[in-house]
Amino acid sequence: MGTLYIGKSRKLRTRLYQFWEINYQASWFLWVDPVRASRVLEANCRTQRDVEDALGNLTVKVAFPLRTSELSRAERALLFWYLRRYAELPPLNFNVAGEFDKGPTLSLLSWADKAFE
Repeated sequence: MGTLYIGKSRKLRTRLYQFWEINYQASWFLWVDPVRASRVLEANCRTQRDVEDALGNLTVKVAFPLRTSELSRAERALLFWYLRRYAELPPLNFNVAGEFDKGPTLSLLSWADKAFE
């Protein structure tokens, strides 16, 4: 499965529960649009139980340690890296962290390369 979301969160457990419980802007459509859920989750989602099973099979990849002051820049670097590589943002990224007229530093892009290995 590909990358669904790149983001920053100081309380990752809370963010994951919000995603699961449809209390997050990037997950509500999975529960109401089985066709789109099937495409995004790469599973046959006909019922809510199918969506639950598909969500239960997702893997979370976390990159750390980062200083809190670096979270926004790191998120932007990952989004920039993904955009350069695939010419689009990951499916569950509805908002872009900053403008991309000026790219992140080379050190952050190098960090992003390692994050996607």
